[in-house]
Amino acid sequence: MVDELSTIEVTVKENHYYIQTENHQYFDSVVVFTDSQNIIHNFLVNNKVAYSDREMKDQVLIIENHFDVMNRAYILKQDKFNDEVEERFSRLINNEEINTIIYNFIEKTDKIFLTKASIVVFERMLKFGNKIGQYTLLCNDDEFSNTLKFSNVLDGFEDEINFDTLNNYYTEKFLKLVKIIDRKYSFSSEILGIYVTWKLLRVIVTRYFHDMFDKDYNQYFHGVDDASLEDCIEKYGNIDTINIDSVNNAGILTYYLMFKGKFKDNSHFLKCNKALISMLSDLIDRKKLDDFENSLLKQDTNNNFTINDIDLMDGHEFERFIGTLFSKMGYSTEVTKGSGDQGVDVIAEKDGRKFGIQAKCYSSAVTNKAIQEVAAGISHYRLDKGIVITNNYFTESARELAASNGIVLWDRTILKEKIDELF
Repeated sequence: MVDELSTIEVTVKENHYYIQTENHQYFDSVVVFTDSQNIIHNFLVNNKVAYSDREMKDQVLIIENHFDVMNRAYILKQDKFNDEVEERFSRLINNEEINTIIYNFIEKTDKIFLTKASIVVFERMLKFGNKIGQYTLLCNDDEFSNTLKFSNVLDGFEDEINFDTLNNYYTEKFLKLVKIIDRKYSFSSEILGIYVTWKLLRVIVTRYFHDMFDKDYNQYFHGVDDASLEDCIEKYGNIDTINIDSVNNAGILTYYLMFKGKFKDNSHFLKCNKALISMLSDLIDRKKLDDFENSLLKQDTNNNFTINDIDLMDGHEFERFIGTLFSKMGYSTEVTKGSGDQGVDVIAEKDGRKFGIQAKCYSSAVTNKAIQEVAAGISHYRLDKGIVITNNYFTESARELAASNGIVLWDRTILKEKIDELF
């Protein structure tokens, strides 16, 4: 027999609602609902079975009805706010000055929003600040709504997101962008400015990454306007310099194809990215199987290289090897002089495009320094793209810097795949 509650009381103190009971068997004696504007009444609903006293049930129904009234009022408030965001967004999205400001903001700041993890955590931060605009978020879609239920904004993404980096982006960059737009086109409140700016940013970032990808890889996407999504992903798999396993590169490709209108809902990055990654995963698995089959059909020679041979090379030997590798890929190559190379060890050219390659044969992870060097070398040699190749791996900081500067990274895994394919 379930013990009955002897008392139940609802009190308000400092805008917090408290449920007070004297039964400790099923729940704490005090349950705090910290958001008085949108009370969650699962506590009451889930524990109705504990009540056998008619008077107690009536008290619970009164409380539940009160909560429902409060919820309906807050939902109406959210709907009104959503309409305000949409109205202001519609007025600003075609404004040339706004587009220029936000486009340049994306160009000059960290390239944050390339993965599901980064967008979910950022939208959690917005909701944590004030959830009045929750309906305007990408994560509010039924398919992703569970991601907005969290106790910590990093829940489920602890290994994928550097919170300090994202928080710094929000406080030191994004909020400044909000203030700049507010200064020109006055928002009625800061929170309205935050949600409108976020919606503007989501749209303009699609164009930015489309332009970035198109500049680097348009020669692989002839006839893209008439191509299917499947065809576009096949074209992507044929790019010999890019790391197709990279989630950041998959994010850039997602924006490019959204801009080209290749998905069912080209306004929703999370949906598009999910569909693309699934298809891309199938492509990667198929390519790996093809490469393995080709290796079984290939006759053994005494000239084979392995990744272990690379580990024994010195820096100059590794640079020459990278030159040979790219020659086998159909590039004309030039190994620069050892000293004063301005951050570029090998220049590779194909189809009118020049790549500057920094070759790092290291016994430890490659740091930011290599990214900075090749970025400088691109300007010095007037190259189209920079690549850093190592027999090791890259630090997290180096990967972030490379993403911000559009530098391609080949780590040990990618290098091994290329060696197995070509030697």
